Amino acid sequence: MARGATFKDIAGVIGAMLSAVLSLTIVAGSARAAGDRDRLEDPFEITADRIDYDGARDLYVATGHVRVVQTGRSLRARWVAFSTLTRIGVAEGDVELLDGEDELAAEFMVFDVDSLRGMLFQGALDAGSEGFRVRAEELVRTGRNTFLVRDGVFSTCRCEPGERLPWQISADKANVELGGYGTVQNSTFDVLGVPVLWIPWAFFPVKSERETGLLLPDFEVGGRSGVGLGVPFFWAAHPQLNVTATPRFMSRRGFKQDLELEYVFGKRSEGTLFVAGMHDRYEDPSQAPKDERWAVIWDHDQDLPGALRWQTDLNVASDNLYADDFEELRDYRSFRFLESTTSVSRSFGRAAGVGTMVASRFADAQEGILVDSQPGIDFADADDWTLQRFVEGRLDVQPGVAVGPLGLEFRMDSELIQFGALRRHESVFENQAPSAISRWPSKDGWKQSPPLISFGPKGVVPIDGRSSLT
Repeated sequence: MARGATFKDIAGVIGAMLSAVLSLTIVAGSARAAGDRDRLEDPFEITADRIDYDGARDLYVATGHVRVVQTGRSLRARWVAFSTLTRIGVAEGDVELLDGEDELAAEFMVFDVDSLRGMLFQGALDAGSEGFRVRAEELVRTGRNTFLVRDGVFSTCRCEPGERLPWQISADKANVELGGYGTVQNSTFDVLGVPVLWIPWAFFPVKSERETGLLLPDFEVGGRSGVGLGVPFFWAAHPQLNVTATPRFMSRRGFKQDLELEYVFGKRSEGTLFVAGMHDRYEDPSQAPKDERWAVIWDHDQDLPGALRWQTDLNVASDNLYADDFEELRDYRSFRFLESTTSVSRSFGRAAGVGTMVASRFADAQEGILVDSQPGIDFADADDWTLQRFVEGRLDVQPGVAVGPLGLEFRMDSELIQFGALRRHESVFENQAPSAISRWPSKDGWKQSPPLISFGPKGVVPIDGRSSLT
């Protein structure tokens, strides 16, 4: 029969085939499966280089560039055969199924038209709407919403074809329930293709919505904290708010509570707030300057009226050794200062060529000095006398905003900074022995600093529109 031929019987069988394959995508819930059955009556457009019918076996065979199109989904393959007598169908050769954002590919597929159960060989599933990917030698549907995966690989990473996945879970056998959970047996967690952890058995959610519940526990061994165990609890408090509470126990320090909030609002506003606190019972006082230890980490980015933008990066801790002892600030353990900033900025002009900003910065010094002459005080934190940028204003003009004679473009970088310390140097070291302050500047060097003004205008002459001389 000629290319473009249409058969009423073929439409019904192919519709069942598409529903069978679509049910293998591990993102559909039971409601979606019912919807696929309802769509069997939707019209199909079937094209192929050749379509033949074997009356003795009641068998339809489509060969060459087979394409089946239905509203919202399509199937491609090199060869498709199905029988209305046995109710069995097969598809072979670069099988591709598209359903919205979901993509499925396989070399060979077998399915039962009546039960809608089937098997994929060398299959690959990309559930684009959920970000879930599966590759397997065999994908078998064992029930309406349950599936068996043999020699499968699970990952949410998205890489170009041929590239190695950053991480994946490889399993000899896995069972998956749509809208529920999946289990894997004899699996490994692989990083860049190298197994780093063997997992005899594990389960994971196969759901499209966030769900409140316990997350996988995390362990920590070694260091001054000893053996640690944390059990995160996730609360889907609001569509725009995630809350994760993690009680932890450390064998040498006791209990510690972590709380993390992730939030979004508006089109371009978001943030993360992390708070931790504990009563530290570490026995060596030289390693824990305070019993009550805490940390606050806040990353906030918000649009304000008048095209203003407010950004805050807050990092504060109870003591200078917190970054050495706890994971949330461990990236800063080699830093001299734990810096926090908050700023309000706005851009003006064509291509945002003029920028203004008002900010404040605080540098939490991770050092101090021993004091040996005042009873009851043996340590002074450098935060007391470190000069801070309490107020900082900037005005920057980029080349191209103002153009003068002979094509000369004006550029300016300017700032105004008010420095100051929390306490005067003389009040910190009053009545202290000279040895306690011998390594620090004289008293006159710690008085309130006058504002620092930096003004840097420049002239820029473009050359060939690409390079410039300043």
